[in-house]
Amino acid sequence: MNRNGEVSEHIISPHLSTNEITGAAIAGNSYRIPERVIIRALMRGRYQYFLDRGIYINDIIGADDSHTRPSNFIFVDSLEYLIRIRKERIELDQEGYVTIGKLVNEMSRLGYDEGDANSAIVSLVKKGMIEPESLVDTSLTRDEPVRAHASGYVHSRLLLRQDEYLVGVTTAIKMASKETATDIGSLWSAGIPSTT
Repeated sequence: MNRNGEVSEHIISPHLSTNEITGAAIAGNSYRIPERVIIRALMRGRYQYFLDRGIYINDIIGADDSHTRPSNFIFVDSLEYLIRIRKERIELDQEGYVTIGKLVNEMSRLGYDEGDANSAIVSLVKKGMIEPESLVDTSLTRDEPVRAHASGYVHSRLLLRQDEYLVGVTTAIKMASKETATDIGSLWSAGIPSTT
């Protein structure tokens, strides 16, 4: 139950075995829910598939079709840079902070369009994965210091390594490459053989 006395929708998710949880509670034992099951429940929620509508888990490998040169890696690369420098002082006295302008320049050095990089950074701020120093996510300028938020770290370093995350996002992902999208569609329509 949450603070309002309501049962969390994740606990009543069909992905979680209530019999096992109840049985453990009755027996006085602890019950450990596997991480992959929690990720599946959070991603799918009340939807059949992940649609990037959740407040906990977001798609960071989808391409933004409003970009000049859409890429499936711009969000990941932006987060990765901020995570790598989280213990360093680059432009400011505070560890892990750089201005949006500096981050845009770093992404430009990797070959991304500057406007696309700026748009991706603003999007990551709005999703709560990058934190501005002012904690205000409106009217962001290139002089605004930002750093990786814990949510960005979890998405970049933990979720990207989880099969449940990758399978969940591919059902609704926007691909920058038509050939890759066609290959993924073929795998989905043919059914992926079980490895277990």
